[in-house]
Amino acid sequence: MKRWLALGLVFAFLMAPVASPLAAAEVEFDCASVTEIPQVECEALVALYNSTNGPAWTYSTNWLLTTTPSNWYGVGVTNGHVYYLDLDSNKLTGTITPELGKLTALQYLVLNNNQLTGTIPPELGNLSALRGLKAHYNDLTGNIPPELGNLAALEYLDLYGNQ
Repeated sequence: MKRWLALGLVFAFLMAPVASPLAAAEVEFDCASVTEIPQVECEALVALYNSTNGPAWTYSTNWLLTTTPSNWYGVGVTNGHVYYLDLDSNKLTGTITPELGKLTALQYLVLNNNQLTGTIPPELGNLSALRGLKAHYNDLTGNIPPELGNLAALEYLDLYGNQ
């Protein structure tokens, strides 16, 4: 009887679910220490990093290592706000986080040639300064959110090569 109990426990241990690598990859960062951009913008960048497996990106120089987001790979800052985010061909996996909609001074968002999944968040319709959005050649699904119709400054929208 004890042998069966021991075998049962070993089997249960071997079959127990293992934590997802994405969950383990989530990185804590205190945006309160960042003074270069508003805290809400820093939090949006951190949310993107965590939702797209930032530690596995091809290029993640200085992300969450310095308190100056203008030194983070692919982030452009001007007049105290994030004005571009270019993470083209950078092995992003996961979803585009709705927090990006809080980058209200963002003019260029370049996320093409990655492995992004899910839908385009309607919150991107809040990016009133957005002039260009490139997210082609990913695995995005669903319809283009009607909220993107609010982007009066938008000059180009590249979404081809998705689902």
